[in-house]
Amino acid sequence: MPAPETDPASRAPLGRGTVRPLLICPDPVLRRICEPAGYLGPDALRALAADLLATLLAAGGLAISAPQIGVPRRLVLLLEAGEEGPLVLCDPELLAVRGAPVARAEQCLCWPGGEAAPVRVEDVSIGWYDAAGIHCRRDMAGAQARLVQQQIDILGGRFIGGF
Repeated sequence: MPAPETDPASRAPLGRGTVRPLLICPDPVLRRICEPAGYLGPDALRALAADLLATLLAAGGLAISAPQIGVPRRLVLLLEAGEEGPLVLCDPELLAVRGAPVARAEQCLCWPGGEAAPVRVEDVSIGWYDAAGIHCRRDMAGAQARLVQQQIDILGGRFIGGF
């Protein structure tokens, strides 16, 4: 059975955000375990998500999390091919991992020119809250699964650069 879709409010336009500077490895904020984002409230969450989107688009990436712009909160933004807008993940968590772990080359916006090959699974189920506070769940595979795992690692103070 397919996972339920996110609440439409989580895909609503985020408004115009501000491009913020990306933290560069080995900034200590990237090593902090992030605080929950849900305590920020809907207006602050939407403003932070808008800044994440503006910064991500300016950097030309596919995913970004709040600590990468200096905010140690558990908020991730993913661009999805063919979707109306970005996917905003508030307090995401891995619910299940499936398949054999595979090492693949990855890059990160906060490690310009750097590359690592962390071991990750290629099929996951994740849970998160949308901007309206509704719990969502989705299965992800391939590159999207690896991206979300990378971002969740950053939220936990683990960075692929190994600094």
